[in-house]
Amino acid sequence: MSTPIPKWFKPVSFAITIWMALGLLMFFMDIMAPADQVAALPEAQRTLREARPLWLMIDFGIATFVGLMGGVAHALGLPGFVFAMGAASLRVAIKAKNAGGLSH
Repeated sequence: MSTPIPKWFKPVSFAITIWMALGLLMFFMDIMAPADQVAALPEAQRTLREARPLWLMIDFGIATFVGLMGGVAHALGLPGFVFAMGAASLRVAIKAKNAGGLSH
């Protein structure tokens, strides 16, 4: 006898998938922004954008892709959700530790 799926499962799955899809869309919009659009940014925003290290953008892309795959796995009821969300959480913890956001 299997355990019934809670009523909140599908709405949460849908919300996670949409949220991560929007994150992936923002990633692609950011890396493929045309030069004229970047030039139109205020000086402070343009300076910040140009100062971002490559590893940060790679991290952003990986995080949103893994999150989207986790959301899809969750919606399909696959155990990959736990792995994907665990990997994303570990990535955030390591990033926060390296940035000085977490103590020893």
